[in-house]
Amino acid sequence: MIRDYTVSLSPEQAASAIIETITQEKALFRIGKDPGILLDNYRINSSSGTIISLILTKYYIRVGSFITLAITISNLLGVTTIHVSTGGHKRWSKEGEDFGAGSDFMDMVEKALADYIVQRET
Repeated sequence: MIRDYTVSLSPEQAASAIIETITQEKALFRIGKDPGILLDNYRINSSSGTIISLILTKYYIRVGSFITLAITISNLLGVTTIHVSTGGHKRWSKEGEDFGAGSDFMDMVEKALADYIVQRET
């Protein structure tokens, strides 16, 4: 599953909003709801702009495994673009279905950026 956004934030602001929402959101601390974990936060800065690569993971009980988000944030084209994709650590069913966990995890990114999304593509 893949989603792309254009936002009215700098790459740093977008990355901070995503990290905070996924790893520190108070609403996540309920029984059966663990926060996400930031596995990697890599940046390249140049005179042309910034590229940020984030890798986050979160355990989902419904699939008995972790779902991972790979996020690339860039302003090399003059606007801040965000590319989000999901993956998992094991095959969940014969068809590879994750029972909506990937979509739910991606929704957290959209929640973090909701007030700043200029364009959404799927």
